[in-house]
Amino acid sequence: MSPQRHVSILGTNEARQGLLALATNQGEHGGALFRPSAPALLFVLGLFAVAFLVYSLAWPQAPVMTPDSPTYMRLARDVKHLTLSRLQERTPGYPLFLIVNSAEDRPTRLLFYSSLMVHFASIGILAYLLTVLAVPRILTVVFLVISLLPPFVEPAAYVLTETLSQFLIVVACVSLVFWLVRQRNVFLGLFSVAALFAALVRPAFQALAPFLVLCALLCFIAGCTPLFSIWRLLIPLGIAVLIPLTGLTAWAYANYRKFGYFGTGTMGAITISHKTVSFLEELPDQYADIRDILLRYRDPELLQPFSDHTAQMTTWRAIGELRRHYGNDEAKMVSRLAEANWYLIKTKPLSYLAECMKSLGTYWLPNTLILSNAGSGKLKIVWAALQLGLLGFFMLQEVALGGLGLTWLSFAIWPSSHFVLSQHSRLLVCSYTVGSGMIVYTAIVSCFFGIGSPRFRTPTDLLMIATSMIGYVLWRNIRSLVISRAGIPARVQAI
Repeated sequence: MSPQRHVSILGTNEARQGLLALATNQGEHGGALFRPSAPALLFVLGLFAVAFLVYSLAWPQAPVMTPDSPTYMRLARDVKHLTLSRLQERTPGYPLFLIVNSAEDRPTRLLFYSSLMVHFASIGILAYLLTVLAVPRILTVVFLVISLLPPFVEPAAYVLTETLSQFLIVVACVSLVFWLVRQRNVFLGLFSVAALFAALVRPAFQALAPFLVLCALLCFIAGCTPLFSIWRLLIPLGIAVLIPLTGLTAWAYANYRKFGYFGTGTMGAITISHKTVSFLEELPDQYADIRDILLRYRDPELLQPFSDHTAQMTTWRAIGELRRHYGNDEAKMVSRLAEANWYLIKTKPLSYLAECMKSLGTYWLPNTLILSNAGSGKLKIVWAALQLGLLGFFMLQEVALGGLGLTWLSFAIWPSSHFVLSQHSRLLVCSYTVGSGMIVYTAIVSCFFGIGSPRFRTPTDLLMIATSMIGYVLWRNIRSLVISRAGIPARVQAI
């Protein structure tokens, strides 16, 4: 790679200084990270202020209730009054957020304003990461503008966990990246706390910390982290994983002591039913009670007009009768339901896998909501096209980076090639690996253990956009390096 090419990739002097500060251990014992320039900071704060005003005026009905909202509010009231009298479907993370915003009884305007600020904080953290990683300024501005468009802001207008989950996984990912390249314990602490609260807000993130640690190990194996021993990597990461796992285990044990059910909530046992509803009749007679109750609800739902004819809501419609059948013993009912589902998965693995593959198809579809469209079919098409375009760009550069990565490895393993990535590219690889890992993790958990709705992709949308920007710059770096090292003729380079 020529020096001129390297400078054009790094962008501004401020970005290069930020990259240098992050890549070295300057200030490891108390030094400050890169600070963005005052004009850049004012520009971002100005964008947020305008967006806050626009959405506050445009959506006077926010926050909007959904069918899931009352379950969070009920738990919030129980937590606030310390009256946990029944086993809950939900975990306590989002209910605590409702209590802070006085929304345990009814949705408040304060809740909407707080959710907007949380969304802006997620954007700001990712924009800061892009700046520190020397992503070209124009791409950072594009990221800011897209992130403030209605389809990506609208989840903040609902009494749901998406916006808070988004913030926590962004903090977890960015903190882990900063720790990998700076090795400061404060970042590892932030990672642990964010991973714990993400799991308490949405149970799908209970294995988030171990999965992201695996991504960090991949970065270490690839030689993209600073030079330190494997034990200096594993011991701090092991402690960081133990913190959220200990917190989750404590909550699960509290449920066991009080209700006889070891788990953070009953939602997991119910949502796994979405993967087995199409072959419920395969349950043997030992589960005849559950089988017969669920089939009574599933078969009519398959023929219900104006539905998708998948009967995905079967368990939710039957939950009342299931509770009555087990004498309102929630722990017994949920345990029995989970046992029946795992029996089906073990005995019919291909049927289970087929349902998961169906979910993977719908998971990546646009998440069309009510407020963004404002009743306009044309706006609905515009926002859907935007989301599909961003998804296509993410998938395309995933494939492109995969091909270039294999080419790079083929040169790198040749002893005499001296084919190594620059420090800039190594930092990009770390960020890209952690970001992509988070996106893949969410997709797998949502589609293999839940319904796989596009709604469950929402917490990773901002991360997907930022990761795409990082991936594009990384692709340019590796492409230039491959071309220069491979000795490709100029006429071929121009293609």
